[in-house]
Amino acid sequence: ALLGGNKNIAILEVMELRKILEGEVALIAASRATPEDLEAIREAYRKMKEDIAYGRDTAVSDFEFHFSIARATHNGTITAVLKDLNEIFYEVVRTNRWHHSKPHDYEQVLAEHYAVIRAIEKKQGPLAKKHMDAHLDTAHRRVEEVIMNRERP
Repeated sequence: ALLGGNKNIAILEVMELRKILEGEVALIAASRATPEDLEAIREAYRKMKEDIAYGRDTAVSDFEFHFSIARATHNGTITAVLKDLNEIFYEVVRTNRWHHSKPHDYEQVLAEHYAVIRAIEKKQGPLAKKHMDAHLDTAHRRVEEVIMNRERP
């Protein structure tokens, strides 16, 4: 039902829900992440960096970055909810090629992701939340800009 309607509305609604949830997820992950979780988060970051360097679509590696943080909470319900949410987001992104729409923003996205990683590594939950909230606010604005530019005649 969600993807059957207006895809622009769907992506903005998913972004809104991600903004509500993922900062808290980063906060929890900072207190629960194991060394293996941290390595998985770092690996997802490296994969996205590599995708950018080689001009590949970053939707999958971006999804993996966010999902690896959810897994680091060690809360099955959080993981399941964010998996479903990110799969919806990924489907809309993939079908609309959002990640190719603003390639000049990739360095900023990487910097935002790195700030989240560093806070989680240092077990600084409130800082991880702050960085994730800022990242998703910026991502939401980027998506809105893409939508506005596509809807102009």
